[in-house]
Amino acid sequence: MSKKPMPPPWTKADAKQAEPQGWDVFEIWDNRIEYEIGMLERSKIFLTDEAARAFVAARGKAGDALALKALKIVFVSKCGTVPA
Repeated sequence: MSKKPMPPPWTKADAKQAEPQGWDVFEIWDNRIEYEIGMLERSKIFLTDEAARAFVAARGKAGDALALKALKIVFVSKCGTVPA
């Protein structure tokens, strides 16, 4: 049996870098831990989590390393595989 891949850690430094952009990666606990990109309410940059996710997705598509790391963390936590 193979172990589930672990996403790269989301560090305090990563969160500090994402904060001025109005988003962060949050842990969601249900039956297991998952990660999700969401807005920082205190920043008032995004009105919804969906808007924050769309922003991060666009930054990732443009090659932004922080956005790509966040997207990889979410992907691995939900799908259990590491994207190529």
